[in-house]
Amino acid sequence: MKTYNEIIKEGLVGNRQALVLHSIEDLGQCTDLMIMQNLGFTMPNQVRPRRKELLDKNFIVMCKKKTCPISGRKVKWWKINPEIRSRQLLLL
Repeated sequence: MKTYNEIIKEGLVGNRQALVLHSIEDLGQCTDLMIMQNLGFTMPNQVRPRRKELLDKNFIVMCKKKTCPISGRKVKWWKINPEIRSRQLLLL
């Protein structure tokens, strides 16, 4: 598995995917609505397709199911795949 920096540098994600990936990295653990708000977007569908693509590529993983502070609903929370994070830290 590539490191977080390699994924971005090598262009393995598109521009919108990179924005979502950076947002998840910044937030640590987050929901789709938290990503949306962090990026200044107004519609969850501006985030969800890109988040799903990142999940399909195994760059992010679901870490828990818990109440979202924005919607008040129990939803999935996302984080950077720990395999990516641990390899990135080894390179630093």
